[in-house]
Amino acid sequence: MREVQFKDLGQMGYKACWDHQEVVFKGIVDQKIVNRNDPDNAIQTKNHLFFVEHPPVFTLGKSGDEKHQLFNQ
Repeated sequence: MREVQFKDLGQMGYKACWDHQEVVFKGIVDQKIVNRNDPDNAIQTKNHLFFVEHPPVFTLGKSGDEKHQLFNQ
């Protein structure tokens, strides 16, 4: 059974979180390429599970209108 690395990222904006995941993913892909080219010295890649909360977002549906908003500017 492979180990899973748990990490609580706390509250983070969507783009910042996406960028963090891309960096981690690139590291995994790079290690797999190294492993493929040198299988005798292969290093097992890690599995990751991130916990994150994104700030609240308000959206309007396709038939939404600004006048439907119930809060002040």
